[in-house]
Amino acid sequence: MRQNEELARTVLRVETLANVDELTGLSNRRALLRLIEAERARYERGGQRFCLAILDLDHFKAINDAHGHLVGDAVLRVFADIISSSLRQQDGSGRYGGEEFLLLLVDADLAGGRAVAERIRKQVRAWNWSTIDPDLSVSVSIGLTAWSEGDTVDSALARADSALYRAKSGGRNRVEAD
Repeated sequence: MRQNEELARTVLRVETLANVDELTGLSNRRALLRLIEAERARYERGGQRFCLAILDLDHFKAINDAHGHLVGDAVLRVFADIISSSLRQQDGSGRYGGEEFLLLLVDADLAGGRAVAERIRKQVRAWNWSTIDPDLSVSVSIGLTAWSEGDTVDSALARADSALYRAKSGGRNRVEAD
């Protein structure tokens, strides 16, 4: 019986490692892409509209360079908490790579997605980052797109990524939609 309990704990740990970003506690890229694919399939069967957003912390390399990687890790954890507190239970979020995060906003049109993205952007800007480091300031740029008929996961992500680059080139700390 003890061996079965140990095996069950080990299996649970392996499943967690396969699906959760260890630093932030959010879904990892692989798990979130599976969620998006499932939402795409639901949409094609007559399901709800949805949006995707890519979020990128502005000048994150400079944060790591100026304040150290431990501060950078703390920023990523706080950012993940801000994201989690801003979403509904049916939405999805995850670490897409480095300082980039991805949102799946279920039953949301572009206006609804923009409202969520703006709320996150404002919360990031308003958070008291000096609790981590006295000279720290953090902002986020966000690219948003609504799922369209005929989209693939790659095509929708490419549009969100294009919108993100417009947000970056437009001055950062902003939301752009495509």
